[in-house]
Amino acid sequence: RHARVDLRKYGNRKVRLEFITSGSGNAVIHAFWGNPSIYDLRRRKDKDYNIIYIIEDSTNTTMLGCYGSRLGLSPNIDKFAGDALIFKNYFTTANWTRPAIMSLFTSRYPSGLYSPAGFSVSGDAAKRFCQRKIKSLPWRLEEKGYTCAAISNNIFLIEPSRIGLDIGFNEINDYSRHHYSTVDITAGAIEWLCRNRHKKFFLYIHYDNTHLNDRPLLKWVWKVLKDGDSDKRAYYMKYKAQ
Repeated sequence: RHARVDLRKYGNRKVRLEFITSGSGNAVIHAFWGNPSIYDLRRRKDKDYNIIYIIEDSTNTTMLGCYGSRLGLSPNIDKFAGDALIFKNYFTTANWTRPAIMSLFTSRYPSGLYSPAGFSVSGDAAKRFCQRKIKSLPWRLEEKGYTCAAISNNIFLIEPSRIGLDIGFNEINDYSRHHYSTVDITAGAIEWLCRNRHKKFFLYIHYDNTHLNDRPLLKWVWKVLKDGDSDKRAYYMKYKAQ
C-alpha cells in the first residue's frame, strides 16, 4: 500500500516523520517500510517530458499490422503506430535479451559491458560492471530529478540474474511469478501511472510472455480461421508452417 503525506504547510521547516504499525489482539504483524521519496508538486516545465519505455520481448514484426501483417492481431499497436514514427531499418547489438537491454540502457556494445554469456551472474561480473560506473539511462534520469520505475516479468533486473541495470530505479515491480503476468503488468503500469502522473518520470515496462512458445489462446486462433477472409486464413497457415 502506498501512502502520501502533504508537507506543503511545513515549508522551510524541519520535519520528522514517524511510521507506526499496530495490530489487533494477539495477531502477528509484519510491517515493511521502504523507498521513501520527497518530490515537488510544482507545475512541471514544458521541457520535462515523461518517458515510457515498452518492450515486448522477442516479438516478431511479421505479426504486427503496422509492419505489413494481415492477421489483425495487433489492433492497438497498429492504431498507435498510425500517428507515430516507425523504423523500418533497425539493428540490435545482441541476439538475446540481457546484452541487448544493456546496450539499450547504456548506448555501448555488450563486449565492453562485461555481459555474462549465460543466465547466471557471478559476483565478479556484477562487481566489474559496477566498478566501471557506467551510467545507464535510469541512472542518468534519476540524477536529473526523474522518478524511475520498472514493471517487468523479465529476470535480468532482479536477483539472481541482475548485473547492475537496476541502478537508478527508485522502484522495481517484479511480475515474473505471476501466471497471467501480461494482464498483471498492464494493470500495474496503469496503477503506477495514475499514482505518479504529477511527477516527472521514466517508466520501463517489459513484457516477456511474447518470448515464450507461440501458443495463442484458441479463441484467437479460431477468430482468425473462422472470421477472417480466405487470404487471411491462408496467410496464417503459411506463417504457422514456417
